[in-house]
Amino acid sequence: LFRGPRRPRLRGGPFPPPPPPHVRSSDRSSSSFPRSLYVTCFLVVLIWIATGTISYAALNGWPLATSFFYAVDAGMSVGFCTEVAERTVTSRAFSIGYILVGASVVGGALGVFMADVMEGVSRAITTEWRTTLERDAFRAADADGDGYLTPSELRTLLLRSGYDLDDERFDLVFRGLDRVEDGRVSIGEFSGAFRGLGPLIQRAERKAR
Repeated sequence: LFRGPRRPRLRGGPFPPPPPPHVRSSDRSSSSFPRSLYVTCFLVVLIWIATGTISYAALNGWPLATSFFYAVDAGMSVGFCTEVAERTVTSRAFSIGYILVGASVVGGALGVFMADVMEGVSRAITTEWRTTLERDAFRAADADGDGYLTPSELRTLLLRSGYDLDDERFDLVFRGLDRVEDGRVSIGEFSGAFRGLGPLIQRAERKAR
């Protein structure tokens, strides 16, 4: 299938080798990392508010509802609670530490949220950039402009990318891309697989040994 003169094998090109196992496993678990971080932040804020509520109730003899309102008001430095005044010096001293800790807690939670937002934006931009590169590479390799890559067009693309494969390995790579087995590679089959050609070629080399 697609026989031609034998070519020496070269490794290289823009396609990176597959990451080591520990990196792949960390990538799989990275999606759950922001969620666990949000849960941690929520628990820290909850403990902080609960500590303030219980402390203000004990130090000033307030009902829990009043203490909760004051804990949020003082902790966020809102200043709405003008009709409730702390009765003891100990309570005022506690408020100083409580507000300082609250600033750190709220600042940390906002930092986590902004980091997650920026990561999502960066991921979307990177995905769009890779998709654009894939489409440009496909159009450049599609010499006749029919929207498909023939074996010769795909081989030319691989050669330009630094991969000079022998016939056996090229056949394995082509069959890996040609999922519908019609003897050509469509843009749908090519999209997403282009960035994974490095691992695909390495798998073809292992099968050919």
